[in-house]
Amino acid sequence: SPNEKPDKTFDVLWSKFLDSGKIQPKTLKGRLYYALNFPSRIFSKQRLLTKMLENEIAAVHGQLVGLKILEPGSGTGVISTHLSYRGAEVYLLDISENALKLSKKIPGYGNNRKLIHASMFEIPFANETFDVVWNEGVLEHFSEEQQVAALREYSRVLKSSGLMVLVVPKEGSPFYQAGAKRAREAGIWHYGYEKPMSTLKNMVTQVEGLKILKEYSCGFLLETQFLSYFFTAASLRRLKQIYDLLNGWINMILWPLNKLPGSLLVSVLSKE
Repeated sequence: SPNEKPDKTFDVLWSKFLDSGKIQPKTLKGRLYYALNFPSRIFSKQRLLTKMLENEIAAVHGQLVGLKILEPGSGTGVISTHLSYRGAEVYLLDISENALKLSKKIPGYGNNRKLIHASMFEIPFANETFDVVWNEGVLEHFSEEQQVAALREYSRVLKSSGLMVLVVPKEGSPFYQAGAKRAREAGIWHYGYEKPMSTLKNMVTQVEGLKILKEYSCGFLLETQFLSYFFTAASLRRLKQIYDLLNGWINMILWPLNKLPGSLLVSVLSKE
């Protein structure tokens, strides 16, 4: 329900990532599978969103060099870190210390990157500080009242004529909804309350000076990854490995199809 605490849920998740470390396969068969499955690591949602974000920023600001970019609710901050490699001054803000510890493990820490331990509802920066405010996989975990409060705070620290890009799960995506439902029933859903959306227009109209430039959906092929949740039973472990392997290769070969509508809703906003 919306009464769950997303910060607690994700702090536990990031903690598990920290505890697991980097696990490499020990057997020859495991190493072979790991090598064959490289498409799923390279052609991922992170790759799709990084390119999308670069394109949206270029359309408004022209280049990344020198831009101040804030990602509230940054999690691991992988995508924003990539933007820092391109010359942007990146600020990763998260209420979870475990998330920020994970961010430190990404190569390039300290290179145009600052980590901020704070709540996205009380961002510790002055008005109109940032050229870009963006995040993915954050708003859907909160009630509508909290979503509007978050947007107001994002807008406060965004410069006039600045860019805001928000990515959430898209309502009506069949594979995403079926996979998430199956994971919840099996007790293996790690992301807590999550409500997909069809648009952010209703909440944006409640924030003075903020307007939507465009909204679109993407991730057509990536959405099929959610079907992997149907093979989580121990008896289906081998079938899951085969499915994940084939899914990764299909995503790589047909990668351009991810520009078509899928499980992700992208909202591009500006501040007047």
